[in-house]
Amino acid sequence: MTNVERVLKVAKSDARLQAIINNFFPRVHFVGGLTFKEEKGDSPAFCLGFQALNIPIGIVFVSEGLSKVLTQEELEFVVFHEIGHIMKNHFVGTSFIWLMKSWIVDIIADLFEVSKQNATKILEGLKAFYVLGSGKKTIEEEAKARLELEADNFAVIFQGRKEPAISTLLKLSKGNIRAPTHVTFDGTFPFPIITYEERIEAIKRIQFSLLSF
Repeated sequence: MTNVERVLKVAKSDARLQAIINNFFPRVHFVGGLTFKEEKGDSPAFCLGFQALNIPIGIVFVSEGLSKVLTQEELEFVVFHEIGHIMKNHFVGTSFIWLMKSWIVDIIADLFEVSKQNATKILEGLKAFYVLGSGKKTIEEEAKARLELEADNFAVIFQGRKEPAISTLLKLSKGNIRAPTHVTFDGTFPFPIITYEERIEAIKRIQFSLLSF
């Protein structure tokens, strides 16, 4: 998981990212573009923010390593993907998921009279049992996957092209498109949210229309 507190301390303003954001929002916006030195476990790109009255407020973070290997159009896709999270207020969805999980952990802790740490491990075991037994994702992973697909759709529709999105994901996959792009950690076991392959296939199915622009 990304250590957001550490990233906030070391991140620095990036003219390339800011130019993309300013071009996207030629009028009113309060979005900054920052780069940071990625460490093990960090997400190569993420955002913090929300929109109110269709005015985005937040920060888009892209690691220095990712920024260097992407073409201009690929970097635009990454920025637009993160802005998609902001414009669709996905922080509300992720906050709700976090609150629900905390509530479930509290119930388990009270029920079995254990610490929250041990309750989290029990929840992890229950999730693993379900995933291994059913071969399906849990509700949490399904919900988070839907947010990623919505952000992909937002970015692709805005760019009007699928190729930058697909080439970006292929670069990030490093030859293993069946690997997850995001995972959920409950304790120590990673639960895959969505794979590069799933996102690429969904992008290929996006339909453009005159109303999209």
